[in-house]
Amino acid sequence: MSRPRRGAGRPGSPVAGRLLFLLAGTLVVVSLYAGRLVQIQAVDASALAEEALDNRLVQRTVPAQRGDVLDRDGEVLATSARRVTITADQQLVATWTDPDDPRRAGPRAAAARLAPVLGGDVTELAGALTGDARYAVVARDVDPATWAAVSDLRITGLFPEASSSRDYPAGSVGAAVVGFVGADGGGLAGVELAHDDVLTGTEGWVRYERSGENRGHREIPGGAAAQQPPVDGDDVVLTIDRDLQWRAEEALAAAVTGSGARSGTAVVLDARTGEILAMAAHPGFDPRDVDGAAAAGRLGNSAIAEVYEPGSTSKVLTVAAVLEDGLAVPTTPFTVPDRIERAGRSFKDSHSHETLPLTLTGVLAESSNTGTIMASDAMSADRLWYWFDGFGLGSRTGLGLPGESGGLLPAADSWSSAQRYTVTFGQGLSVTALQMASVYQTLANDGVRVAPTVIAGHRTPAGHVVPAPTPGRDRVVSPGTAATMTRMLESVVADGGTGEAAAVPGYRVAGKTGTAERYDEGCGGYCGYTASFAGYAPAEDPRIVVSVAVQDPTRGKYGGQIAAPVFAEIMRAALAGERVPRSTVPAEPYPLRW
Repeated sequence: MSRPRRGAGRPGSPVAGRLLFLLAGTLVVVSLYAGRLVQIQAVDASALAEEALDNRLVQRTVPAQRGDVLDRDGEVLATSARRVTITADQQLVATWTDPDDPRRAGPRAAAARLAPVLGGDVTELAGALTGDARYAVVARDVDPATWAAVSDLRITGLFPEASSSRDYPAGSVGAAVVGFVGADGGGLAGVELAHDDVLTGTEGWVRYERSGENRGHREIPGGAAAQQPPVDGDDVVLTIDRDLQWRAEEALAAAVTGSGARSGTAVVLDARTGEILAMAAHPGFDPRDVDGAAAAGRLGNSAIAEVYEPGSTSKVLTVAAVLEDGLAVPTTPFTVPDRIERAGRSFKDSHSHETLPLTLTGVLAESSNTGTIMASDAMSADRLWYWFDGFGLGSRTGLGLPGESGGLLPAADSWSSAQRYTVTFGQGLSVTALQMASVYQTLANDGVRVAPTVIAGHRTPAGHVVPAPTPGRDRVVSPGTAATMTRMLESVVADGGTGEAAAVPGYRVAGKTGTAERYDEGCGGYCGYTASFAGYAPAEDPRIVVSVAVQDPTRGKYGGQIAAPVFAEIMRAALAGERVPRSTVPAEPYPLRW
């Protein structure tokens, strides 16, 4: 019998132990892999599949279309046009071969095909298409039709991104009211800013499954996809009449240029509703050239932002207060000198004259400073302030446009002894053009002040019209006082009155001239004048209010000379546009002298 060999795997031998250990280790490893495989294919399969899908999904923002800004008749003042930004995946463009000519391939060939469609330079386009970037802008602000033509070229790696551009078809007409947008499409001024949330809408999104690992790859047909459509912004409808706005701007520009003035404003209101039919400022700006306007310092809306001392157009406040408090009647006699002493100062009229026997109506019609002071002598400073405040001076009108000033009406206890008298004829306080128009709207509307408004409402993308909230209404003076003031103001426009040039043939007009010294920060005092006229028509049933102010004229200075003709031109256009019947009842003027 032969002897067994040493170490041949006898039970308990070291070799057998090692084999058993390796076998056990192998079984453990195999069981781990098997367990992991079971976990991946059974337990975690759905989660891993979802993770893989997430890696293949791309979500892009779909911008909403910004709403339009329209005038009261639906004429477009601001609108957005749909545009496309063309982008390129440069790596994919590098793989492109012209399907019509296989010899032409790559970025340079693609650029040659694109250039006639986009109107660009082949070399520049080739530069935008060449490289390894997965995202590069090829062309911005492309209209949809042009993108369709580009798409027809079937150039691999070109993609569209939806965008829009803002356009102002009316150009500078109404620009100060409408405003403008910035590079990001958000409002920066005027209605565009004040109602940006209404105009903007809500952006949507689209999510799709892409091939490959990079965002530039194409959508997988039939792959996972979802979308949330954008909600376009609402249109904002203004009370502005575009045609009347244009006429007002043209008339104002001619007056400013003709008188060598620095600037001018004109505001047109519906006497009954307070709706702003036109709000003009010159010089203005074109919202299509905001940078140029900014460089020239022409941005903004001076009709609501610029304040000035109104002068004699505000004498209606003092006279209405005198009537309302029962201190005088239209025929109350006054012996009016050209100079008067009060509070240690001498106050004078705009021109020298002999002592005149004027009624209160005559004081107003001849725009006498001294007569106005005499008529208000019995009224305290507090009482004067009460009436001025009631007419809205010193407070914003509530229009809601950015940049509006409340003017300046200091508290009565801060008035100097002289200011107590200067405020009666419109110096020592400041107003905006809109505030002064609102004063005359109050008198034209039987003594009820209606907060001026420029927004008629907004229209949803579905066409549903949402009217603007009803503006606030406040009674300031009695109907009797308002009617009396109207009858007195007709004398200003009558033959021989200071506002004779404001007459409108066929209509009875009530209004008041103004010639005020103008405070100028540049000279640190009163330098130059403000020439103004404010009024309404037809006097027997007021429908339209117009206020005009021309700042710092150098050829002439009187409101009756410079502003009254502008008033007449704008009023004539407004009455015709609103189809207001001509006056049939003759005026019944109060006597001017006793």
